[in-house]
Amino acid sequence: MHLNRQKIRATNYRSSKKVKRKNRRIKETKIDIKKRVGQRGPVFPKKNEIRSSKNLSKKNNFNKFLYLNIKKWKGKLKNNVIFVLGNGPSISKQPLHLLDDYFTIGVNRIFYIYDPVILFWQDINLWRSEREGIFRSKAIKVCRDFSDPQHYFMNFKLHFNPPKFMSITEELHGRGNSGMIAVQFAVALGCSSVVFLGMDCKYNGKKTDFYGVNKDHKPHTLDMCHDSMQWLQKKCPVKIYNCSKSKYWPKVELENVLKEIDTPKGNKEYFKSIFQKKKK
Repeated sequence: MHLNRQKIRATNYRSSKKVKRKNRRIKETKIDIKKRVGQRGPVFPKKNEIRSSKNLSKKNNFNKFLYLNIKKWKGKLKNNVIFVLGNGPSISKQPLHLLDDYFTIGVNRIFYIYDPVILFWQDINLWRSEREGIFRSKAIKVCRDFSDPQHYFMNFKLHFNPPKFMSITEELHGRGNSGMIAVQFAVALGCSSVVFLGMDCKYNGKKTDFYGVNKDHKPHTLDMCHDSMQWLQKKCPVKIYNCSKSKYWPKVELENVLKEIDTPKGNKEYFKSIFQKKKK
């Protein structure tokens, strides 16, 4: 009887050591994954996010299954002028209604004042704080895969710095400024030139953006914006018209740009149809 107890204790001891070793391996693997994926590791939606998203998704105005795979968007807007709408304070004074017949890519919270053809973002914090507004927007939603945990929208992969023009729509490069990434996307779509509105890299008093103070702005946000604009100034393969308060290009009035450019016109539904699957 005594020998049996000793055997049982020895067996239990060995099995507990195995469990500890297994748990240690699992922990080390998780740490290794975090190092390879990024500083914070992979981001998964929280339970309360999933629940609230499911409730709000009923208000979603976008059905991604009507659209072609984003890989097939390359060159779809050949010879079109694309208007890139940032969130800088100067955009609040622009006559945005004049853009209704042109192709627009609006960044981040632009839907507060204008609904573009494409709503574009790369930061998951925008999704977490503005999902209701995102769902209600009638724009085509295009964002980084990391920032769309439930995969409701059209997604691209975003690689680390340095930024580069690769002329593909499903993979973009660089961090720190959504406008710069949106220009990469516009070039991959085939645009002949881009027009900047609200790409200021400049505050207006205490206002970081046209709507007030962006709580997600960090001390380095402006520096990264300037770095991105300098890169575009040197590397952008198409002409840039600047209707913003940016110091990197001569400023032109929007009305004068519209008189100068020669680009296809159409309403937003027409431009959306370019990316939609053909009905059989």
